Amino acid sequence: MGRMGAGRKLIYGMGGLTMSLPDLVFMQWIFIRYVPGDENALVPARLFGVLVFSARVIGAVAEPLIGHWSDNCRTRIGRRLPFIRGGMVPMALCFFLMWTPPVGHLHWMNAVYALVLMPAYLLCFPTVVTPYLALLPEITTDLRDRVSLATIQAAFVMIGTILFASMGFVLNMGGWLVMAGFVAAVILIGIGPVAWTTREKTHAAVADHDRSRLLPAILSALKNRAFRRLVGGTAMVFFGFNCVLAALPYWVTIYLERDKDTVTLLMAPFLAVTMVLFAAVGPLVARFGKYRVFLGSILGISICLALFSCAGVVPWGDPLTQMIVLVTLLGVPMTGFIALPFALLADVIDYDEKLTGRRREALFFAVQGTIQKTLFGCAGLTFSIVAYTGEANTVSIAGLRGVTLIAATAGLLGFFIFSKYPLREVGGVMVFPEESRENSP
Repeated sequence: MGRMGAGRKLIYGMGGLTMSLPDLVFMQWIFIRYVPGDENALVPARLFGVLVFSARVIGAVAEPLIGHWSDNCRTRIGRRLPFIRGGMVPMALCFFLMWTPPVGHLHWMNAVYALVLMPAYLLCFPTVVTPYLALLPEITTDLRDRVSLATIQAAFVMIGTILFASMGFVLNMGGWLVMAGFVAAVILIGIGPVAWTTREKTHAAVADHDRSRLLPAILSALKNRAFRRLVGGTAMVFFGFNCVLAALPYWVTIYLERDKDTVTLLMAPFLAVTMVLFAAVGPLVARFGKYRVFLGSILGISICLALFSCAGVVPWGDPLTQMIVLVTLLGVPMTGFIALPFALLADVIDYDEKLTGRRREALFFAVQGTIQKTLFGCAGLTFSIVAYTGEANTVSIAGLRGVTLIAATAGLLGFFIFSKYPLREVGGVMVFPEESRENSP
């Protein structure tokens, strides 16, 4: 397969908007919507934490089912596109409805509403995103194109993150309905061009002998040592990052006593740093390889998350200035962490094909998603337990600091897990370990 054209890369990369913006908004603002941290809660804090965790687990369990179904799907337009085309409108609709609880005060109906809408959205999300991600290894086998493709995708992820950072302003100006409608529209704009212009050219049909049962396929994927190290390391970092992401609006509204649009002020330098440094990811990978760059990024994130617990305690500057500096520093290692995971997973999928003779892109993305989304749910549950250490539905500053320390510990654990990742690059070519090492611990 030849090198990819810029237009194809751009269209595929636009899906990063759909992949990033709605889930970031969900992670940061869903607690504020239903449990603001004061007497205006719509659902009890602990109960809502359980609801978020349950919804995440439902979506996580469904993800490998969807991935396996996609890997073994046969249609005239391919394996992935039917899922993307059929799921994108329900995903946008469920996202919008999720932010419109029926009662404006504490009431059991709000809990039931969230119990239905959050799992519905989190089922639609992998129906669209998992097949979309599974297209990446099929689009190109060239390692340079994969890094380029992942970088362009990450650039759109960052555009989504910029839009996400503006949600504080959107909320202050238009309220929850405007924000929900805006994000729902971006979902369709981001994935629509991929759904209706992409043509699957590789592995579009699955031979009968390539079909396998789901559980053995999952167990086979988990035997891949490179996959275990990659998904374990990234999942722990995402757990920590999501804990801090959920806490950030409360730092602003409870600790700093400012409006929600200050969240945008905090996120702006983070985004500026990551956008400036994106151009450096390619050269750094060319010099040091994906493994070293990604490992260094994880370590840097862990250090930054630990520093969040010191906000307002160290003697220099005011608390707002300290928070701005910390969020800005976090943007440096997050650049590599955002840009490289899918390029690394594409290498893992190639390694799996070398070992098994099968292409199981969606399954790997789905199993990765299952593990990560389960920890996303754990992050929400952890936040609801640790942050709300005061009265039933109020957030305490000590609880917020505890959340950041837990986040930093998770990041360090992710660093040690990924440090044993076995795949390396030599001269731009992937060097695979011997098959006999595959089952080693």
